[in-house]
Amino acid sequence: RAAFKTVMDGKQVAILVPTTVLAQQHYVTFSQRLGAYPVTVDVLSRFRTGQEQRNIVEGLASGGIDICVGTHRLIQRDVSFKDLGLVIIDEEQRFGVAHKERLKQMRHEVDVLTLTATPIPRTLHLSLVGIRDMSTIDTPPEDRLPIKTYVSEFSDELIREAIRREIDRQGQVFFLHNRVHSIDYMAGRVRRLVPEARVGVAHGQMPEDQLEQAMIDFADGKMDVLVCTTIIESGLDIPNVNTLIVNRADNFGLAQLYQLRGRVGRSARRAYSYLLIPTTRGLTEAAERRLKTMLAATELGAGFHIAMKDLEIRGAGNILGAEQSGYIHAVGFDLYTKLLSAAVEIRGAPFTLWITDLSVHDPFFVTPLLMSASMFVQQRLQPSAADPMQQKMMLLMPIMFTFMFLWAPSGLVIYWLTSNLIGIGQTLLTNRLMGPLFRDSFHPRCTSTVMQCGKSLFR
Repeated sequence: RAAFKTVMDGKQVAILVPTTVLAQQHYVTFSQRLGAYPVTVDVLSRFRTGQEQRNIVEGLASGGIDICVGTHRLIQRDVSFKDLGLVIIDEEQRFGVAHKERLKQMRHEVDVLTLTATPIPRTLHLSLVGIRDMSTIDTPPEDRLPIKTYVSEFSDELIREAIRREIDRQGQVFFLHNRVHSIDYMAGRVRRLVPEARVGVAHGQMPEDQLEQAMIDFADGKMDVLVCTTIIESGLDIPNVNTLIVNRADNFGLAQLYQLRGRVGRSARRAYSYLLIPTTRGLTEAAERRLKTMLAATELGAGFHIAMKDLEIRGAGNILGAEQSGYIHAVGFDLYTKLLSAAVEIRGAPFTLWITDLSVHDPFFVTPLLMSASMFVQQRLQPSAADPMQQKMMLLMPIMFTFMFLWAPSGLVIYWLTSNLIGIGQTLLTNRLMGPLFRDSFHPRCTSTVMQCGKSLFR
């Protein structure tokens, strides 16, 4: 609905998804829903040939394409939009900060809508503290039932029974084995366990046409069991699949397990999820905590609570940096808001200089003079440079700083003044005090170490 309203207002829409399979699914859905309206929808992924991709890029630049669904191909440098109005990021937890900021750099007035069942710690933290708006969908679809989850050791008998039970009720099965080098062996093992089942294979390293055909055949009901990797994790919607078997569940993260479990139970039927762990080795403490959380979070809409638990365990990340998890060491939210408000005031202030309003007591007048004096003293205390150009630059720098800081905010002036005073103190400490004291008494390497320690202490 948001994409349709954006197109009706004359803007373009970019829908960013993490996998080619999900991009194809969204393309089909949008094409069907908007087929009766004058809206042009296309998809940009590796499923398209080189010529088709070039035509789509040209259509985006000229405005001929209204809605474009794409994978990471959509945020490459050669892609540009004529009038981008809305960016929809599906499965937001699968993207990094650089990916999401790249789309906003294309056009600064763009609206961003992110969709996720398990937001990453940084995004959830930004929403909780009020930097971003957040809406939660707590009401499940009609007749939707919670998924029954079991944790068990790897067992051929359990696998056989789970697959046959699902086939008996005309359903389909996801068997997740996240190792490409041995996925064909596992598919053969499933065929031997359940000879009557039609078994297919899908993973991200398959050729595009084979992967696309495998997913189409499975969605059309031509396969009973799909042995696959985590390529199915992101948003696939096949209502007839109601049994999920995850091999080596101890190797997956908490949000990843929840996303995988969400691939089943998308209809009115009861769905089952089997998390298999190895029989020969014990679980780590972290893996055991993740599996216990999955067993406890069985109610509908538990993704938000799992994300809160993930935020508690991993930390909120960095608001100003690229880290999407971990604990903040440098910039917290209070300091962030202060920096933001100061930047807005500076950005909105007119670029003028009121000489008549300055006095000797005004920091905007006194500070440049103190700055020039400090740099001049520091230059005199340091050994003279052998390069004449460097000497000229050292003499010009106080003058340059005098003019620059007449327009600078006072906080920046104080920062530069303090750093220069620290530089003078270091020079005095090392060259005038500690140098003569240690230079003639100790080994040169010991003297250098002691002088570095003195610098650190002073700083």
